[in-house]
Amino acid sequence: MNGVPPYSLKRNPGLYFRTVRHLKLSQIYWLVVRRLLPSPKFVAAEGVSAEFELSHGKWLGVPQPVDKPDEFRFLNESKSFDPDDIGALDWVAADEKKLWRYNLHYFDYLHWDAFPDSTKDALIDSWIDACPPKQPISWDPYTTSLRLVNWIKYFLARDSKEPVPQHWLDSLFSQATWLSQTMEYQILANHLVKNGKAMVFAGLFFKGSAAADFLQLGCRVMLDQLREQFLDDGAHFERSPMYHLIVLEDYLDFINLLQHQHLPVSEADARDAEKRVAGALQYMFDTSAGDDRIALFNDSAFGIAPGLQQFADYGKTLFDYVSPCATGQANRVYKPEAGYFGYRKGGDSFLIDCGPVGPDYQPGHAHSDTLSYELCIGGQRLVVDTGTYTYELCERRYENRQTAAHNTVRIDKEEQTEVWDSWRVGRRAYPQDARLSDWENGTLCFSGAHDGYLRLPGAPLHKREVIVAESGSWQIVDSITGQGCHELESYIHLHPDVTPEKTGELEFELRVDGSTIASLTIEEGSDVFIEESFWCPEFGVKHGNKVVVLRQTKDLPARMAYTISKSA
Repeated sequence: MNGVPPYSLKRNPGLYFRTVRHLKLSQIYWLVVRRLLPSPKFVAAEGVSAEFELSHGKWLGVPQPVDKPDEFRFLNESKSFDPDDIGALDWVAADEKKLWRYNLHYFDYLHWDAFPDSTKDALIDSWIDACPPKQPISWDPYTTSLRLVNWIKYFLARDSKEPVPQHWLDSLFSQATWLSQTMEYQILANHLVKNGKAMVFAGLFFKGSAAADFLQLGCRVMLDQLREQFLDDGAHFERSPMYHLIVLEDYLDFINLLQHQHLPVSEADARDAEKRVAGALQYMFDTSAGDDRIALFNDSAFGIAPGLQQFADYGKTLFDYVSPCATGQANRVYKPEAGYFGYRKGGDSFLIDCGPVGPDYQPGHAHSDTLSYELCIGGQRLVVDTGTYTYELCERRYENRQTAAHNTVRIDKEEQTEVWDSWRVGRRAYPQDARLSDWENGTLCFSGAHDGYLRLPGAPLHKREVIVAESGSWQIVDSITGQGCHELESYIHLHPDVTPEKTGELEFELRVDGSTIASLTIEEGSDVFIEESFWCPEFGVKHGNKVVVLRQTKDLPARMAYTISKSA
């Protein structure tokens, strides 16, 4: 590719075409508007009025990453500041990663217990003074959306007997007006939900005709996107467990406001919203791993959203949601719209991905991971998704998204889904014939295929079957049909705590802290290698781990298989 790294294939016109051909016409229109036409005129607000009696229930709350009153910590990277000289704070932070800078402008820290109110107030003043309108990062629509909500929640919760300073209100109203003119219709997906939620908050918080327009816009977007983005099985359509939680929180807040405010929403729409949000809560628990945390498919990481129990508690306060408890019963997980299949039994869980990589018009958080899976035994993650280390355009970003980072099959060192840049996807693998049986005599069977490699010579088709025994065994059988000779590789990424120790030519014990928790038996016909990799469960965090790799080079059809068995 003329020396261009695979994660940035900027010299390939065909790749651009294969990427943009999936966009909606409306996205193309708004891309042209946002990039080629002059930006909207900024209008400063003066003397605006707010509804100080805005009532609400209890919010979900945010993770508390620091216990120091003079430290920002985002994405596991810390930076100190002087609480006595906040006016000198570097809001541009050009030396930091872009997502870190975004977090700096979100203002989640207004809800951190470690920061006193005096520091929080000074940070708001400093931001208003240092961040002029339209400044990149600080005034980007997504950043502005999160900041609007955080400021309003903070204003409502302030202990101070003094009124909210007028220049804060004027700034907030100006930001809301700017956002209403720059909604991210060119991006859609979770970005547009953030925009819509901010408009609802601003519309309720302020008085006047402009505020009424904010509220109408926000409610329309929230209702339209709720129907668009949450599938019938409860999944958020970007197929990222992390973004499922992020968007779920937005809609729980929306339900909160519906219950405590007079919104321009019909009773039927309000009931429908509550039903869909309850379904999304249930999906969250259904697809959680045996350690009671989210799976890490696609762009997902721990530490960004609150814990699952916090979501359940919030749902209980809003509509008496009762979270399911992990039991000794083997609960089948069947999410055909999302494309996730498996089961959960106490601390054991198996979940496989055989769905679209995301909505065709916005697969920015997709990985090349069709037919990959995660496996927990007794609450211990055993086979893991590689996770997400960064959103920066770099080799690590590409490595996290590529086929070899997932527990699936790669053919001829090609990607089943053509991930590139930080967010782009060209060709994408589409699932075929995904099926999950009912439990029969303690056995559960999954089968599915994808067409991601049909473009290669000989049109290889990858089909995977999984036979689960409730007693504790998982047989993985990969069939690759087609013609010609091909290089086949199957990856098994082990949790960093898991050490594979060879006990036979094709047999391994999988040990944690010296104790064997499972065995791995590989069917004859493959060469087996143990390789080094990284597990990235949080942004900015990587742990060395082992990957078992099965390799064959042979004429198709071919078969690769292995069995993981739980130790007694």
